[in-house]
Parts: sequence; structure tokens; C-alpha cells
Amino acid sequence: MEAINAFVLSLSENYGVNPWIFGVLYIGGIPLFLGVTAWLVARLRQKKSITVQAILAGYLAIQPYVYVALVGENIPVWVWGVIAVLVGLGIWSTLSTIKKRKAEVAADATKSAPASS
Repeated sequence: MEAINAFVLSLSENYGVNPWIFGVLYIGGIPLFLGVTAWLVARLRQKKSITVQAILAGYLAIQPYVYVALVGENIPVWVWGVIAVLVGLGIWSTLSTIKKRKAEVAADATKSAPASS
């Protein structure tokens, strides 16, 4: 465990990124992301705008990588590639979740709509 901690802290010295701050942003963002997603779904069901919630969800998905981009120094090119892939996957996942929830809300609305005669 000591060796892992020393390795993680050495990354901070080499690249200027505090791994503990990155970890807090990454792990700490998960419950916030889930909360914003639940808020987004609730607003979808109310047929209200979800622009703010979608922007917040997108930000929460990429905030640790924004931290690396802002404070990192001498970051290898391959790391930027990994970050680009992770951000792309985060955006794709968020958009997929929103589309899925929209479809569920639309299906629920169709089921609960009174039959016209």
C-alpha cells in the first residue's frame, strides 16, 4: 500500500496534478451526477426544459479531466488521448441516458393517456 501511495504522489510531482483532488472530483462527482440525472428525469416527466440539467450532467461527467487540463504540466500526449476517449464516452453515455429516459417518459405518457373515442 505504501508503494502505491508513493507512486500516486510521484505523479503529482511529475505532472502537477494532485491525485487526491482528482479522486475527490471523480468519486465525489458520482452522487452529484446521479442526483442531476434524477432531477433531469423528473423535469422530463413534467415536460419542462432540461437544458440546465443536461449541461450540469455533462460538466459533472468531465470535471476531473477539466482539472487535469487546467493544472497539469508536461502531460504526455497519450494521456490526452485517453482523456479525449473518456470525455467522449462520458458525453455519449450522458446523451444515451437522456434519450433512454425521454423514451421511457414518452412511453409512460402514451400508456397513461386516455383513449379517445
